[in-house]
Amino acid sequence: MPYFSTVRMLSRVPSLRKAERQERESLREIQELRLRRLLRHTLTRSRFYIEHYRRHGVDPLKFEKLSLEQLPTVNKSQMMNDYDGVPSDSTLKRAELERFIEESKSPGQKFRGKYTVIHTSGSSGTIGIFVYGPGDWAIAKAMALSRVSKVKPSLFKKTRYGFIGATEGHFAGISMSQEARSVMRFLPLSINDPLDTICDRIQKFQPEFIMGYSSAVNLLAQLQSEGAIAISPRRIVCSGDSLTEGMRQNIRGALGVEPVNFYGASEGISIGIECDERRRMHIFEDWFILEVLDNSLRPVKDGEPGQVYLTNLYNYTQPLIRYRIKDEIVVSERRCECGRPFRIIERIAGRQEDFLWFDRKDGRQEFIHPIVLAEFFVPGLVTFQFRQPSNEKLVVRAVVREEKEVVAPTIVKRVKEILAHKGLEEMVSVEVEIVERIEADRMTGKFRLIVPMAS
Repeated sequence: MPYFSTVRMLSRVPSLRKAERQERESLREIQELRLRRLLRHTLTRSRFYIEHYRRHGVDPLKFEKLSLEQLPTVNKSQMMNDYDGVPSDSTLKRAELERFIEESKSPGQKFRGKYTVIHTSGSSGTIGIFVYGPGDWAIAKAMALSRVSKVKPSLFKKTRYGFIGATEGHFAGISMSQEARSVMRFLPLSINDPLDTICDRIQKFQPEFIMGYSSAVNLLAQLQSEGAIAISPRRIVCSGDSLTEGMRQNIRGALGVEPVNFYGASEGISIGIECDERRRMHIFEDWFILEVLDNSLRPVKDGEPGQVYLTNLYNYTQPLIRYRIKDEIVVSERRCECGRPFRIIERIAGRQEDFLWFDRKDGRQEFIHPIVLAEFFVPGLVTFQFRQPSNEKLVVRAVVREEKEVVAPTIVKRVKEILAHKGLEEMVSVEVEIVERIEADRMTGKFRLIVPMAS
C-alpha cells in the first residue's frame, strides 16, 4: 500500500471511533448530512440516476425536498443493463472494466492506477461490477482496520494475518485483505488450493488473526480437530457465507477462540460486525443506511424479516442509493448493552449453497467451495448456474449477452482452471448449456446458484 494511501486510511480512524460513542440522534444527523451530499453529487454526475428518477416522476433538481423513502429503488439488473451511465466518472465503461477483470488477476492492481474494482455474482448468479475511488476505498479500509480486525498498527511487531477465501481475482474479501500488508504480515490462502497445501502454509505461518469465509474457517477447525494443523489464533472473523451455530461450536472448540460474525458485500465492504461484548451484530450506520422492507417497499416491523435496501454513503464513484441486496435480515431497534448507537441485526437469512465434492485420482475427495463459483467471471456472461449431474461431470447453464461461440469456450476454460487447481481436471468433464433464462427452484421459488449431485 503506498505511503499516502496508508496515511489517508489512518486519518479516518479517529472519526470512526468517535461515531461509536455518538447518541442515536447525532447519528441520524450525520446520516442525513452525508445522504444530502451524496445525492447532490450523484444527481449532477450520474446519467443513470438522473434518468431513473425522472422515469419515476422524481425531479433530480428537487432532491433536497425529498426524503429517502420517496426515491425509487435500484437493483443489480437495472444497474448492469445501463452500467455506463452509473459511475459519476463518465469515462468508466463496462467493457473496459470487464477487460481489466479478465486480464488482471491481482486484487492489488488498480484500474488506471487508482480505482479499486470489485466483481461478484453473489448467490444471485447475476454478474455485478462495483468501483471505488481512492477516497471511497480509504473509508472502507479504515472501517476494516478499526472495527473489524481491531489490530493496532505497530512499527516494531506486525500482527500475522491469514485470510482464507477466493484469492485470485478482484473479489471483495481478498481486495480489502491484501491492503493490510502495510500494517500486518499477510498470508492469503486460496480456498481453491488442495487441502495439503492449505495445511502446510497455515501451519508454517501461524496466524494470530484469521479472517475468511465461515465455511472455510470451519474447515480449518475440522483440520485442527483431526490433527492436520496446530495453530493458535487470537482473533477470528467470519464472513462471506452463513456462520451457523454448529460452525461456531466447532471453531470455538477446535481453535479456542469465539468467532466474530462480519457482514459485508461487494456493494458495501464493511456493513456491520458483532460486538465483542455481547456478540450482537451492529450496522455501521454512520456510513450506511439499511432499509428493511417488505414486497410492497414498506418498512417491516421491528423484529420481522425483510429485504435489504442499501445506501452506501461513502462511495461517490459508483453511487448505490436504495440498492436492493438479495439478503433477508431481521433488525432490532433496541440498544445493545455494549453502548454503541448502531442498530442490531438479529438474524441474516442469507443463502447457504452446498460444496461440490468430487473423487480425485488417488481416491480421496476434493471440494469446490461455493464462493469460488459465486465469484465466477467471464466477459459477456450475464447469469449462470452450476449443476453437478454426476461425480464426473459439471454443467454450467449460462445466459450470455452476445458472441455465444466465444463466451462458451471461455467458460469451459475458466472452469477447467478451477478444477485443475484442485487436481480434478482429468476426473471431471465440463459442459456449457446456453439458455435464454434460468428459472427459480420450483419448490422454494428461489434462484439456486449451485445444484449439487443428489445424495
